[in-house]
Amino acid sequence: QVIEITFDASNVYGGDYLGNIVFISNDPNENEMIIPVSLSVTDAPVIFVETDSLDFGEVFVGYTDTLLLKIANVGAEVLNISDIQLDNETFSLPDGVVPLEIMPEEEYNLEVIFSPIDTGLQEGTLTITSDDPYMPEVIVGLLANGIIAPDLNIDVESLSASLYTGGLDTRYVVISNLGGSDLDFEINLDPLTEQFSNGGSNYIHSFS
Repeated sequence: QVIEITFDASNVYGGDYLGNIVFISNDPNENEMIIPVSLSVTDAPVIFVETDSLDFGEVFVGYTDTLLLKIANVGAEVLNISDIQLDNETFSLPDGVVPLEIMPEEEYNLEVIFSPIDTGLQEGTLTITSDDPYMPEVIVGLLANGIIAPDLNIDVESLSASLYTGGLDTRYVVISNLGGSDLDFEINLDPLTEQFSNGGSNYIHSFS
């Protein structure tokens, strides 16, 4: 029978570690056998990335959205990130991000930017290259969808009325959406005096 022995240096600082593996059996001549074991650990950086994918959801064409990607060093030496590559030009990073050093037990929030120039689904990958001896490259998937923004249009530029005391008059405003996505809007009254009303309530509305 083959017995697998695993040496695990996770969360272990550099140094030499000694121990024994003790085999106990019903062998009458050697019911106990001891095998010395040793582990030599060299301090090294260990990269940890919070997620393996970023989903921006829907973003208006011509605008940008930014998500944060947490990169941590859970090792015992400085983590040196030498390069970060993106394979889709609609995704980008701020200038001057790399080279990047992350001290042990510290983290860095990397800004990843999506800037759609056209409608439709966009997919890509972000590849982080570092001096982690066991994981020199980490790949994060990117997903986003570019959509046409809504465009609010109001058919009047101002409203006015002339009334006698005790009078009441009504005006109508036509609101339309000239864009390509649902328009969410809220109506509030900001009176300079107390004699204005929008029907007694503020409300939020949405239409296509």
